[in-house]
Amino acid sequence: MVQRGVGLHNGFTQDPLHDRMAGPPSICRGCRMAGLAHWAVGVQDVLARAFAPRGWLSGLGRYVQWISLAALAAVSPALHAQTQPLPELQTLPRVSPPPEFIAWRDGRSALRVGVVQDWQPIDWVDGDGRYTGLSGELTQALARMLQMSVQVRTFRDFPSVMAAARAGEVDVLPSLARSPQREAELLFTDSYVQLPMAYIGRRGVTDFSETHDFGGRRVAVERGYAAHEYLLTRHPGVGLVEVDDTRAAIRAVAEGQADVYLGALAPAHRVIEVERIDNLQVLRRVVLGQGQLHFGVPRTAAPLHAALNEALRAIDPGWMDQLVAAWQPRYLALTPERAPAVDEALRRKLAERGELRVGFDQGFGPINALGDDGEPAGFAIELFRRAADNAGLRYRLEAQRTFEQGLSGVRERRIDVMLSTVRTGPRLEFASFVGPYYSAPSVLVSRLDGGWPNVASLSGRTLAIDRAHYLIPVIQREAPAVRLVEVDTVEAAMLAVARGEADAMITNLEVAASLIKRRFLGQLQVSGTVEGRPSELYFAVRSDRPELAEALRRGLDAIPENERAALANTWLRTEFHAGLSWSQVLGVGVPLLVVFVIGLGVSLVFNRRLQQHVQARRVVERQLQAERDAARAATAAKADFLAEMGHEVRTPLAGISGGLSLLRHEPLSPKAQRLVEAMGRSADRLVELLNNLLDAAKLEAHKITLHESPVSVQRLVRELADEFRPAAQTKGLSLNVVGEQAWADPVMLDPMRTRQVVANLLSNAIKFTREGSVSLELDAPEPAGPGRCRLVLRVRDTGPGVDPAVRDRLFERFAQAPGSSPGGTGLGLAIVRELVALMGGEVAVDSEPGRGTVFTVVLELSCAERVHPTPSRDERSTQAISPST
Repeated sequence: MVQRGVGLHNGFTQDPLHDRMAGPPSICRGCRMAGLAHWAVGVQDVLARAFAPRGWLSGLGRYVQWISLAALAAVSPALHAQTQPLPELQTLPRVSPPPEFIAWRDGRSALRVGVVQDWQPIDWVDGDGRYTGLSGELTQALARMLQMSVQVRTFRDFPSVMAAARAGEVDVLPSLARSPQREAELLFTDSYVQLPMAYIGRRGVTDFSETHDFGGRRVAVERGYAAHEYLLTRHPGVGLVEVDDTRAAIRAVAEGQADVYLGALAPAHRVIEVERIDNLQVLRRVVLGQGQLHFGVPRTAAPLHAALNEALRAIDPGWMDQLVAAWQPRYLALTPERAPAVDEALRRKLAERGELRVGFDQGFGPINALGDDGEPAGFAIELFRRAADNAGLRYRLEAQRTFEQGLSGVRERRIDVMLSTVRTGPRLEFASFVGPYYSAPSVLVSRLDGGWPNVASLSGRTLAIDRAHYLIPVIQREAPAVRLVEVDTVEAAMLAVARGEADAMITNLEVAASLIKRRFLGQLQVSGTVEGRPSELYFAVRSDRPELAEALRRGLDAIPENERAALANTWLRTEFHAGLSWSQVLGVGVPLLVVFVIGLGVSLVFNRRLQQHVQARRVVERQLQAERDAARAATAAKADFLAEMGHEVRTPLAGISGGLSLLRHEPLSPKAQRLVEAMGRSADRLVELLNNLLDAAKLEAHKITLHESPVSVQRLVRELADEFRPAAQTKGLSLNVVGEQAWADPVMLDPMRTRQVVANLLSNAIKFTREGSVSLELDAPEPAGPGRCRLVLRVRDTGPGVDPAVRDRLFERFAQAPGSSPGGTGLGLAIVRELVALMGGEVAVDSEPGRGTVFTVVLELSCAERVHPTPSRDERSTQAISPST
């Protein structure tokens, strides 16, 4: 079918007296009598208030009232004649429903229709029990075409209608918008009308926006309606005021229980006129898919769905146009097409305040800036000029060197309006906001050699930002690891990035693109965005001038959409260049040809120099390659040297350790015994240090290889626990092993390196735990693909924990936690991380001061069932454990 729309006015009558005296509003043909009655009551009310204080004139007032009522009685038959239903189709289109529908119809006495009790002018049941309205008349026409009668059931709210459909109590639901939730239960016909949607709020609201969940505003909505589902999906954090019907929703906004209503404009406008509510306005018209109306049919009634679609497509388009026109509101007859944006009283009040001082950031082009001629220019400048002209304002534009200077001017009442300001909670303390009139992404700008996709990626790095930027508190709260460098202007922030004083900066997308093109082409790039934090711009008006904010809002609303689009195309998307006439083209053709030849020559010279530059760069790249190879060779030589020296040092150390072991069994004096024990501990510490250094060098040179074999994890962890339990008991700690029984079957791993990782973690846990316990925990095996399983191992202690600032550096080489022994190397955990990575796994730490520490190792292993496990201790060589961090 051809899509039809119900046209509506954008606002409501502003003057309550005008509401009563403007005549019957003719919201629809079904409401004309009600409108005339309201008009008559308004006449009586005005006359009563006019004559009551004047004594003898009160009798004349009552006489005029009687005349008005008599006139109403005289013309009511004619008006009633105009409210008769739309004439029936002269000839009902013939439809041939499928046999499935005929079988479905024959088992029913009537078409059962479920509707909300009052949704004028779309569909409702009037006082005489007649089902009427746009959808009502269409439903009855379709039923006649399908040779069925109509039986209507009314319900208080839409969830009750849906419940009846689920229970099989109704066959069809008219006036229904599609949504994913409803499509799971209903079949939808073709749409038959487009119903405008709108946000409606109280008068005086100048800064309505959907962003950030409507800025904390509460939204009234009919429970279960399509707008309700839209808000739950698109704005899950919004505060909803859920009510049963449109009247309750409009009342909630008018009485302050909610701030905004979202829903169909025609029923909302009807409630406002009938209820005579005068403190509401349309904040914004919106086009949503929920505005298209369909018939909904339960999925169990699929034959009816097909028949309704066939009948809809057979209806004469001309008759449908008449039906829509008959029920659409006729608000355009009430007010002039282009009413003045500001009434005379408000205009006089503004004129008494004199000329406005309007500030703008001179370095925020193309939004607002100083042009090449020193005059204000930009999208916001031109938009403000049109809004101010519509409102009849006198103003003077004043360039501000920085945005902070302009914002301070509003706070200190030196400036009346500041352009291009983002609305925030702290700024509401001293300013009102008009808009938004423009929104663009907030973007990150960085050098070409490094891109940062979001603020979180800048952790530990420097971000340049305007010192008055609204995102500063957000970044400090959500990304405290980012170092902020506050500067005066956007250009200063970009200059800091270009010079290497900062890694990135934040600004509006349009401003970034313009400034990069003018000053930083080939140096900077837009590398990322700030998700969920758009640069949504308003006019900031000093808070003690509410009448100025209202005038600017009206002036802004009076700018036609095509004019706004033209301004945006001029300043924000394209550059406009005036064309030339043919005579001008011929006049400059020859000079242009000369310029082209010169340009070609310059291009050839440039290409030659570019080739030379490329050749020079290749020479530098070859030099860098040679230096890199030399560095790798030096690293390998260092590793070989350390390995050789390690073997040389190990021989005398082995002799020392052996001699000390023999001395321990000799009869010695207590003093000599203590000396031998101290020397033994020093020798062991020296062996650990040497092993750590050798392992670190081998890992750096990539000379450690894994030797996997079938190993029983159960046996390995029990041996490690037995090895470390004496050291734990010496400190009064308990050492527990949990979950090892699930790992009795062998798996493929390197037993020596696995022991080294777990031993390092156990040693650290015992070293730093003063009281309590240390646990070695294993999760049950998890499948990780064909023939593979996942090992999750944790070492948990009840120690003092680690501060977050230190925790992030625990796995770095030579980094030590506070309280480490002075003799530690700071290599133990670094070796753990690199060994786990070599085995294809991951290691992580979770710790907070006072809550202990948990190290988690995750490895994916090949299952080795039916293979006899290798003893967990490597029988080919001995390996000292490096427990220090």
